[in-house]
Amino acid sequence: LGSSSTGKTELAVSLHQELYKDASKPLVIDFGQVRTIEDLKSRILGGRSLESNKPIPSDFMQEYDRRNGDMVVVFDEIAIGNHDHLVVFPNRLE
Repeated sequence: LGSSSTGKTELAVSLHQELYKDASKPLVIDFGQVRTIEDLKSRILGGRSLESNKPIPSDFMQEYDRRNGDMVVVFDEIAIGNHDHLVVFPNRLE
């Protein structure tokens, strides 16, 4: 966490590249676009198809699987997001 435009995302990119020795970028979850706790859950866990009720993996889950869990995740724009999500985040992803 820190002030805007201080290089936090660039630090995460460098950290990811150093830890995993590849040129891929960390996954960014933009809290500025999260409106509800359900929206946050769908961005992390995914959802279900309305027609078939089959799971639809989130971008996070797809990247996690593709990278075998080796990744850095950036929670971006937390300052402008809904702060209620931060309080319930660990408990509501169950």
